[in-house]
Amino acid sequence: MEAVARAPEDALKPRRLMRRSPLNFQPWIPGAAWSDVMEPRPLGGRVRAVRRIAAALAWTMVAVPIQAVLLRVSRRAAMSFARTYHAGLCRVIGLKVQVIGQPSASPSVLYVSNHSSWLDILVLGSVLQAAFVAKAEVGQWPVAGTIARLGRTVFVSRKRTGTGKEAEEIQQQIGRASCREGV
Repeated sequence: MEAVARAPEDALKPRRLMRRSPLNFQPWIPGAAWSDVMEPRPLGGRVRAVRRIAAALAWTMVAVPIQAVLLRVSRRAAMSFARTYHAGLCRVIGLKVQVIGQPSASPSVLYVSNHSSWLDILVLGSVLQAAFVAKAEVGQWPVAGTIARLGRTVFVSRKRTGTGKEAEEIQQQIGRASCREGV
């Protein structure tokens, strides 16, 4: 076995990044929002990202009609398929989920989370049979709004006028969870 001394800063870099010179892409939309996306990356990373995005879109295109039919046929089946959809998306984009502990066994539980990114929704959706709460604007988004509605998301406004109605809607979602356990 041969030992090779490297500089400490090189030891922290993955070897695959040291093998090739990274590609430098220029953003087509100016601004700082694209800086982390368009920074130099190896070609393999870009190809992998495009492959994962394409697979996620394909899985979503297959899952949306299935979920729409299941919502009309059986709410229980729709809940199970929602978990399958989220777990499939986690798998497709390369997200490994590790669950530590057990979710509550009670059928009507309200989990409150201030999530960090959209990945939290995938992770929680793959582990829990849950309906989510989102701001009302999400319901107006073209693709994400449709997917959220199929997932029985409760949309809440940031105005005080609809708070009572929205609270009732959340209570109904929790009540549906209780009824499912009794069936």
